[in-house]
Amino acid sequence: MRNLRAAFKLSILLSVTLAMLPWGLLAHSLAKDKLRTGRRWTRLWCRFAWRLLGGHVEVVGEPLPTGGGMVIANHMSYLDIMLHGSLLGMRFAPAAEMKKWLIVGPMTRVTNPVWIYRSQRRRSGVAVHEMNEALRGEVPLLVYPEGTNGDGSELLPFKTTCFESAIEVNCAIYPLVTRYMPTADGTPLPWVGHCNMWSHFWRVLGLKEFHCKLCVLPTVRPEGYDRKTLRKHLRDSMSECLHKLNAEEWPPRTEK
Repeated sequence: MRNLRAAFKLSILLSVTLAMLPWGLLAHSLAKDKLRTGRRWTRLWCRFAWRLLGGHVEVVGEPLPTGGGMVIANHMSYLDIMLHGSLLGMRFAPAAEMKKWLIVGPMTRVTNPVWIYRSQRRRSGVAVHEMNEALRGEVPLLVYPEGTNGDGSELLPFKTTCFESAIEVNCAIYPLVTRYMPTADGTPLPWVGHCNMWSHFWRVLGLKEFHCKLCVLPTVRPEGYDRKTLRKHLRDSMSECLHKLNAEEWPPRTEK
């Protein structure tokens, strides 16, 4: 039954994605306001994918951000992108290697990403300039400052590059903390390399549903901080929030 469910969901996901992608690429190429067009497309696809997979989220804390700036969040899985995109329809800062991924590469281009070239120092200056320009726009830019996936128990060390840009632009920073709840059959929702991505995705597809809690922390302005103190302040507050989420007994209530 689980494999049948996974196969059914995968067939729908591929069919709808392949139908939406040409429309998204065409609309993006013709749009006068590519950022807003990309944001609408991102929110539409992410919301569809999140609900198809069976995702439910309870949002607590501050209201979700509506304007531009930098959204930072802990990172555990590709599911994070579907969750955050479904709620905010934002821009992303993915690794440049994703450009070559089948289907995913063209999909990501529609979102107006800021590509991060981790292995090419000569491109890092370009990426910083693009990030600065993105942070001045009306569409929020999502950054995972850990730089890789964690298992959800603790935050990994934060990189400082994104905080340099936030200080230079003096943009609002919106911290989000996500906790995935244990699934009925023990399927781990964080993907931390214990199996390849497609094997993990197949297990997620086979789930009837899964739940998570997303906490929106107070907005932070970078005035008065240097990049290291800003990084420490944000990581400390997000880490404290994550510990509280992991410690509490949480029955899902409000679903979105």
